[in-house]
Amino acid sequence: MTNSSPSPASPPVGGSSKRQSVGGLLLILAIVIGYAVFQAVAPPDLPRKANDNQTTPSENTSDPSEPSADSIASPDDHSPDEARDPASVPERAARSVETKAAPASSRAATSTTIVKDVVIRDQSGRVVFRGNIDLTATLQRIDRGQRLSFPNDGSVFRNRERRLPSRNEGYYREWVHPTPKLSGPGPQRVVTGAQGEAFYTHDHYRTFKKIR
Repeated sequence: MTNSSPSPASPPVGGSSKRQSVGGLLLILAIVIGYAVFQAVAPPDLPRKANDNQTTPSENTSDPSEPSADSIASPDDHSPDEARDPASVPERAARSVETKAAPASSRAATSTTIVKDVVIRDQSGRVVFRGNIDLTATLQRIDRGQRLSFPNDGSVFRNRERRLPSRNEGYYREWVHPTPKLSGPGPQRVVTGAQGEAFYTHDHYRTFKKIR
């Protein structure tokens, strides 16, 4: 009868594989922790260092909607009136245009026009008026284009006597200035020219006096 010695016990297979898996997990965990620590310690602006030499848009670009310093007018570029009230410019221009467009006759009629020491006679030669003649109302009426009921008031004056400067047909018009104590048109007339001039006659076209 032979005696057999017992064979040494082999290490369990399951325990070795467990140690290997635990070691792998520890290695992965160490890598993860190391990466996290690196990210925490690294400066936050490291990714932008590659672009430090590039110019940011805010340094060289400007907003086109904002006016430049050259385009902003200084107060010295305008007169004091314009600086206080810009609308005063178009208003002053409009007034100057109206003044230029107004005929000379309208401007002259705003002042009093008096002819002194006038002697007026009727057709028989009798003196019916002696004194100063105020033509202001008649001149203002002429400027308004208002006519009296006399047929020749506002009609064409043909200058047959040639006592006024020679002009083309229709250039002159005659207007009646009523004479006190006479019911008809009387001998007084105001003759106007197309350019605003005016002449006065107190003796029915025999003599004229330029009044504007």
